[in-house]
Amino acid sequence: MALPIPNQWYFLVPQCAQDMALGAMVVSSTIPGGQPDQYIVPVLRPITDRDPFQRWQAYAYGDAGSSGMGFAFYTDYIESIYGLAKFVMMYGLNENNPLVLQDWRNMSTAGTWNLIPYGDFYAVQNAYDTDQNLNVAGDGPYPADTPILTWDWSGGAPNEIWKFVEFDSSPEMQDPEDLTRS
Repeated sequence: MALPIPNQWYFLVPQCAQDMALGAMVVSSTIPGGQPDQYIVPVLRPITDRDPFQRWQAYAYGDAGSSGMGFAFYTDYIESIYGLAKFVMMYGLNENNPLVLQDWRNMSTAGTWNLIPYGDFYAVQNAYDTDQNLNVAGDGPYPADTPILTWDWSGGAPNEIWKFVEFDSSPEMQDPEDLTRS
């Protein structure tokens, strides 16, 4: 299976729910503990939503485009408390916890991921803590708003392997470059 092409848009689709994709919902404008920030929870959302939080772009560090090691994943530009911003998928620095989405300007090594081939899918392994992988919570069923976590590898269960489905351009999708000019 080919690695995602950098600078191309994708849905991240788990094997366990192939009509869903990694998305997010804004929960509040403060994170737990009362700090002012936008608290965004990564969840499964129906592919038919075609929400900007479901539109992911792979950025390859070093030789990631050929090795699969060292990708970062960014959302489209989204209106937020930061203004028009991209968000990056980050490991929360604690094992078996919810995935974190942060303004891309706060990117760290916790936002770097390795793609390990697993049949027609990939294990999305955190490069900072290689014991942690992108995972849909629970044993199913997997309805909309099921949380997305990082979790210990369980050997390729359907809720822990992902494929990259091209997010085709459609009339309702606006080019992110156009958004920065408006």
